[in-house]
Amino acid sequence: MYGSFVQGKIPHVIINWGTKNLIPKVLQKLRNAAAGYVAWKAQHDPNYKPWLYPDQQKQSNVPLLQQEDILTSPDYAQETIDETKLDLGTEYEDTANSAQNGDD
Repeated sequence: MYGSFVQGKIPHVIINWGTKNLIPKVLQKLRNAAAGYVAWKAQHDPNYKPWLYPDQQKQSNVPLLQQEDILTSPDYAQETIDETKLDLGTEYEDTANSAQNGDD
């Protein structure tokens, strides 16, 4: 498990404690909530599915997106920035060295 945390930012003790104690409790609570969902949904508007039926979406202060409002191209100037001759200098070298040494 520790291999997923690059450069050991989280101590192994905390990772091991979380995988042994915390995560199983969270998964048990999620399992219990999922088991009761069907009964809960039967009592709380079972036909309300706004992701399937957009007309069920409650109107808010934000207007719905209209197709004609979508731009086919950006309304700002697109220019390519040439970074091939950019001098990174010592700032880049310092950052690269600190990353290799594990410094922050």
